[in-house]
Amino acid sequence: MIIRESRGQSGVNGVTAIAQASGSYRPRHLSPTSSVRTFAFVVLRVLQIGIALAALAAGAAFAIGAFVLNMGISPVLTGSMQPAFAPGDAVITRPVDVHTLRPGDVAVFVPPGESAPYAHRITSVTEKNGHVVVTTKGDANAAADKWHAQLNQNQVKVVVAHLPYFGRFMTWTSAPWMRALVIGLVGIFLTAIGTSAIVRSEPRPRRAHVPVATH
Repeated sequence: MIIRESRGQSGVNGVTAIAQASGSYRPRHLSPTSSVRTFAFVVLRVLQIGIALAALAAGAAFAIGAFVLNMGISPVLTGSMQPAFAPGDAVITRPVDVHTLRPGDVAVFVPPGESAPYAHRITSVTEKNGHVVVTTKGDANAAADKWHAQLNQNQVKVVVAHLPYFGRFMTWTSAPWMRALVIGLVGIFLTAIGTSAIVRSEPRPRRAHVPVATH
């Protein structure tokens, strides 16, 4: 469409005439929709970066703890140590020399006659025939444990910290179907990020040029 401008009018008036004639001109930087999209994009980008940094930090922390400090993490299944930690929490452990154990430490070991490890507080430490013998008690239990546990190994794990509720996540992800679901969600998330980056990198179509004829 060609719109003829009367003699003596400026270029700005010509653009105004085009807008009035077509009814479709709106400066891009004044579009409220564009502002909302820009804000949403910035928020999404910040969330993506934050999640990525948090994942990297968590991975680095676990890698350092596992390979450098030889730390471990285990879910809490019973309430015998409440209020120190509760079922659904996770405890972080590190190995120490058995001869450094002291009353008050929370040791993780398999007691005599049991098949699963316990994390109970040490109440006494003695030695017998060169081996360390400990008695223990759960903080929430009314009576002490029935055993006198002889520790024949050189090292035993002790609890150094706990993570509230993280044990539930560990229990859930131990199921095969949950592992598959987590892997699938991570794949979808990475695919969404890649697709978004590809779409943003595509060149935008140019606006149609409306010629203006002047005398």
